[in-house]
Amino acid sequence: MGFFAEDSGLIVTHLLYKAALVLALLRCALSWALKLWPTAASPPSRRRPSPQQIRDRLIRTTFADVLERRDQDETAASCAVCLNQMSPEDEVRELRNCCHVFHSDCIHRWIDHEEGDESNHRTCPLCRTPLLTAAQSAAWSAAAEQQQQPSWAVERILYLFGDDLLVS
Repeated sequence: MGFFAEDSGLIVTHLLYKAALVLALLRCALSWALKLWPTAASPPSRRRPSPQQIRDRLIRTTFADVLERRDQDETAASCAVCLNQMSPEDEVRELRNCCHVFHSDCIHRWIDHEEGDESNHRTCPLCRTPLLTAAQSAAWSAAAEQQQQPSWAVERILYLFGDDLLVS
């Protein structure tokens, strides 16, 4: 018995079906393996500064000091958050990026609004400029990451002497 012409179409179809099945299984296995493989290009998780850390970086002064440094004509005499007039003895916070001035309590409430939410107010209430400059945010992120990771010396000591050096 040999090959018949009518059986050759059936054999080719059967081989194509098996080849497609093998390729589909390889594709699934490869995509699953790539999901598990850690990538070096993935960005590190960036923690955002807390509202208290933002408050600590804002300039604290009096409204009289602000009036001395600027022309009185270009300085708004009312707080955009509470809409009340500012008096010279009021304690204010001056934003570094946009130089807007607000009562300390007002800008604190603005920063603390919806504190548990990731989209809480981290921008100026008037112009939506970020409260912290990019350099300040980068410095804070680097400092926070440095605090999370132990130094190489600590890692080496723990490797040599074990975890019994750690005090709970």
